[in-house]
Amino acid sequence: MPTVCLRSEMLSVATMGDQSRGRMVRPPREFFNAPRYPRLNHDFYEDAERITVLTRPTSILTKSKEPAQSIENVRILQSNATTSRSVACSSPSSSHVPPPSVLSRPSSTSSLPTKGTQLTILNSSRSEKIPQIARNVSTAQTATSDTIVPHMKAAIRLIGDNMEFTDYVEEYLSDSNTNFTVIGAVGPQGTGKSTLLSMIAGNDHQDMYRHYAFRPASREAVESCRHQSSKISIYVSKSRLILLDCQASFSTAILDELIRNGRRGFQPKVADFCDSRVENHVEIESIQLISFMMQVCHTILLCVDWFIDLDVVRLVRASEMLRTVPIWTSDKFKFKPNRTVNLVLVHQRAKSEDFEPDILRYRCDMLKGMFAESKLNVEGLLNLGAMGHDVHKGGSININYVLLADMKPRMKLDVAQTSNSLTQQSEGLHLHSPVIDYEFVLRTLRIDIQRLPKDSFTVGESYLTEKRWYSLASKLWRSTFTSQDVTKFSSILSSVV
Repeated sequence: MPTVCLRSEMLSVATMGDQSRGRMVRPPREFFNAPRYPRLNHDFYEDAERITVLTRPTSILTKSKEPAQSIENVRILQSNATTSRSVACSSPSSSHVPPPSVLSRPSSTSSLPTKGTQLTILNSSRSEKIPQIARNVSTAQTATSDTIVPHMKAAIRLIGDNMEFTDYVEEYLSDSNTNFTVIGAVGPQGTGKSTLLSMIAGNDHQDMYRHYAFRPASREAVESCRHQSSKISIYVSKSRLILLDCQASFSTAILDELIRNGRRGFQPKVADFCDSRVENHVEIESIQLISFMMQVCHTILLCVDWFIDLDVVRLVRASEMLRTVPIWTSDKFKFKPNRTVNLVLVHQRAKSEDFEPDILRYRCDMLKGMFAESKLNVEGLLNLGAMGHDVHKGGSININYVLLADMKPRMKLDVAQTSNSLTQQSEGLHLHSPVIDYEFVLRTLRIDIQRLPKDSFTVGESYLTEKRWYSLASKLWRSTFTSQDVTKFSSILSSVV
């Protein structure tokens, strides 16, 4: 008892001390020592302890899902069975049996068509046709998947850095299409070859550079005199246009690369005859690429930015002279050696004086004389006079000579909306001005370039598919790269002082 009093006094003293310091004292927790009583369940019911276990529907999980085709076939069989039963019951040849007074099962020898036998006969007769139908459907799906060709998003290399023929483009070519057009672009550096091919492929001048089919040179590359295209790149459009972009001719950037790399950049086949002269090596490489494109293209676009560099014309004529035929071709497809190729001179960044009708006629006469004895078809209706322009309609121009003005720079959205309204208002004025808008000429060029005559690649009436054209192109490149005529021409260049 004295111990209990002592503890209570100590507790009261501690409580007074805590209260004097301003702290709240928690009451003693007596519920830990309190006796335990059962908790009252207010929601108690009699069947609370009973547990009902439902059986798992394993039949649903293990049952295989029937294909939709078999379900449709069963429906067709059932409908046919109902029709056949009605026809069989109403036929006059079947004997009339009175209905029995007592329900009984008909015998198997009865002349009445029973339900079970009719369904059995139909299923047995149709069961052989169901796999055949499924087989035909699978064959049709396989044929459809073979004709689907993936879409190419950007151009890829056809001729690699080591002058090898690549096989990256083969999966984008069709094995059944024979209606395709091959267009190539050649010319000096900075004349807009990649940009023009991208516009023909379907791009717009308002697109970003990364969305172009052929990546054009950036502003930094132009300012530092670097070249963008290397060797030959290829792009296949949705309209089955095969576009080839060639490396720049007379490029000082390529010459500078070869000088910096030394003899490592030389090809061994040509380096033996160039006498270590880098400029001869660059010219021979350009001749090989251009002569190869003349063999595999229907139309060649010669891009220039001023009229006219005679060295470019001389290079084109030399490439035409050194064209080769493949070393070996199959008996079914024989290559046509001296086939005609369309040549279109595209004058980019043309000024206002270049569009004058008198100047156009004078330049067309010059081009006609330069390619008079050539197999390149310069004469055609791909010019400003045939495009429906009023100023150039009266002129007798029959040369493939196209002028393109400066491309409009890319603008913001709000400025573009106002410029579209101004363009629509000034469309009538362009028809009476010698200078033609870039977009107008480009829209017409996309359509008219495919109307030019296309000489066949083979002798006879056999037509090449896209993949057979690719196989023929690989043989042509092998023949061009190992040509003895090109080797002799390079030795002649080396001997000239």
